[in-house]
Amino acid sequence: MSTARRKTTKTASKPTKAAGILSKMHDIEDMPNSCANQYAAEDPAALNRALLDWYDAGHRSLPWRREATDPKQHADVRAYAVWVSEIMLQQTQVERVKEYYVSWMSRWPTVADLANASLEEVREAWQGLGYYRRAR
Repeated sequence: MSTARRKTTKTASKPTKAAGILSKMHDIEDMPNSCANQYAAEDPAALNRALLDWYDAGHRSLPWRREATDPKQHADVRAYAVWVSEIMLQQTQVERVKEYYVSWMSRWPTVADLANASLEEVREAWQGLGYYRRAR
């Protein structure tokens, strides 16, 4: 969710226990399992705000997270872009995927473009990401 969209729904509130814990974390996986459940039950909206603030403060800029700049871009094109990133990220480090993702989406920006590519072209573009079965 973008910061711009979220600001319209954010309301002023006192800091919560969840916000205090999240501000000290470097990774969401550092949060104890019971912590999220406890604070979600106490004040789900506060936990939601705290998580979104934590994300805004430290998220990485990744090409598949960028919102569409073309208002004509259809939801299915966006879904395809996210799907491509998810497939590439399976068993592959994010830093390696970024370059491949940008190249892939430049070459095949829609699922229809990909469908028209030969298996050989797809395999060639996938080379270096490993687990070649994912490219089929």
